[in-house]
Amino acid sequence: MNWRLLAVAVGLAGAGFGLAIAFVPSLNAGLSVPDNTPTLLAIAAGLVGLRRLRAFLGHDAADYRPPVREPGPRLDAPGDEFDDLLARVSGASVAGNPTALKAKQDLRDVVVEFLVMYHGCSEAEAEGLVDRGEWTDDELAARFLATSAGFGSGFTETIGMTLGRRQPFHRRVRHVTRELYELSGGERE
Repeated sequence: MNWRLLAVAVGLAGAGFGLAIAFVPSLNAGLSVPDNTPTLLAIAAGLVGLRRLRAFLGHDAADYRPPVREPGPRLDAPGDEFDDLLARVSGASVAGNPTALKAKQDLRDVVVEFLVMYHGCSEAEAEGLVDRGEWTDDELAARFLATSAGFGSGFTETIGMTLGRRQPFHRRVRHVTRELYELSGGERE
């Protein structure tokens, strides 16, 4: 049983009855109330008010600790699947690497869908633009999606791959995604 709720209900009922007696004195006909009752009630109300005021003024905001929240469900951001797929790709060559081929095909599908949705091309026209490398001015991004094996490694890429610093496949993916970002209205970094 909630004692606080019961006390509030009794207090409201008492206050309502007291107001009713104050405005309609005939309701008090059967009650005998001592003369000092209003004074005792006023003192009790004053003490309760002072106690609440002391609790309010004595409260330090720095001591407040918000309730512990339960963590919500984990929501994946769009593109997390592609990021996971890309993280599994290693090496420079797309040929013979099924994970890299899937990542490249997924990226190609995104470019084709982008051209269809935002440039008003039909799907066949968009496929043709990507096949010919005419969808962007970035030569590396265009050639990467245009060829079936993926643009071959240049001298600097081969050196970077040998030293373990760079992976050309990831560099090409970054070029394609940067071009998509810029074509969608993003600023060049």
